Amino acid sequence: DDEIEMALTACTTAASQALGREAAGLAEGAPADFVLVPGATPAEAVVNRPRERIVIKAGRIVARDGMVTG
Repeated sequence: DDEIEMALTACTTAASQALGREAAGLAEGAPADFVLVPGATPAEAVVNRPRERIVIKAGRIVARDGMVTG
């Protein structure tokens, strides 16, 4: 679990910092680009690779379970 969480940090928060950008986070008024997947822990979400997911771009749902929403 620790190694998976470290890998997720490396490709999210740490990647932003390496590019000289402010670390991303959820805050009112901030851009909202992320993917929601079910899982009790980050490790569970990565290992199980659930098909259920919601893609958020600029605060709007743009895809759900592999289907683009309109």
